[in-house]
Amino acid sequence: MSFSSPLVSVIMPHYNGGAYVHKAVQSVLDQSYAHLELIIADDCSTDGSYERLAEIKDPRVTLVRQETNRGGGAALNKAMSLAKGQYIACMDADDIACNNRLQKQVDFLEKNPDYGMVGCHYNKIDRNDRKIKSVTIPVTDTEIRYRMIFNYPFCHPSVMYRAAILRNHNIAYNPSSRFAEDYEVAFAVASRAKLYNLTDNLMKFRKHTASVTKKNSAKNNLAKSEFIRKFHPHLLTDSFIQSDDYSKLVNIFFLEDFSIIRSDPRDFFRMMFSCADSFITRTSASEKHVIYRETLDMILRYFLIKAKGYKNISGVKSLITHPYVLRYAPNFICHQLRRLCGF
Repeated sequence: MSFSSPLVSVIMPHYNGGAYVHKAVQSVLDQSYAHLELIIADDCSTDGSYERLAEIKDPRVTLVRQETNRGGGAALNKAMSLAKGQYIACMDADDIACNNRLQKQVDFLEKNPDYGMVGCHYNKIDRNDRKIKSVTIPVTDTEIRYRMIFNYPFCHPSVMYRAAILRNHNIAYNPSSRFAEDYEVAFAVASRAKLYNLTDNLMKFRKHTASVTKKNSAKNNLAKSEFIRKFHPHLLTDSFIQSDDYSKLVNIFFLEDFSIIRSDPRDFFRMMFSCADSFITRTSASEKHVIYRETLDMILRYFLIKAKGYKNISGVKSLITHPYVLRYAPNFICHQLRRLCGF
């Protein structure tokens, strides 16, 4: 690797990560892309892990410590303020980056200067590094922007930013929004550049009871619901999306209130397809079929799986006969629905 290549600054917030942090650090230092710096911002750990991190002698590693415990957003900002790289890559202290993660993301951003943020597909792993499942997320800029209406379409510790966009527009994590800071930064970048997720599984995202994501999932969802209500008012005034409808969808997707789906699945279908219509109208999206397939994917996941809608035979029949389903869904989806429901 020639050091004429762009420097990548990997920023890692850390708090009491003694069980996993050294694996996370080593996965960064072992990257095939060698021109990197790793900045670890410790948020006043109390388990001795800060002292053990201080023993690392690799000159690429910078370790700083917050004066008080202020949360992940503040730690990320501290690390970002020290970053010298042309690209800034996020990394959590309990995850593992695959060996070629940085190389793949740098290659993409180097070839696509109109993109400001790139993530990737990932594998969920357990506390013993065993794979739980592979996770795919929206890929193209259009898919990602549409999915942002409903949820965060990235694996945050997998994302890499074009640093100039963050610096030139003073984009940073909001410490007062301790559970939605990733969402806010993504929206800020999206207003200035395109977004993408690589289809390679380049991250191992750890799921365990002590993880910040796991412990704060309810607070995380609540914070993101408040953010989306505050910063997406233009969606509520569109002729296709009524304020009450969008408020219901926020409750479903961010607060996981599935009673709305169970009580009236047909109304859920109507609201979802209205969102798709609205997005296509407002963005002149040429990928119309992609948006409707994304919509169907979310409907199936939330109606059938999360809300257990397969028990509602009339609701399933209504879904199968919906004009958009007949037009955009592969035949096997309708076949599987009929088989699942026994008709």
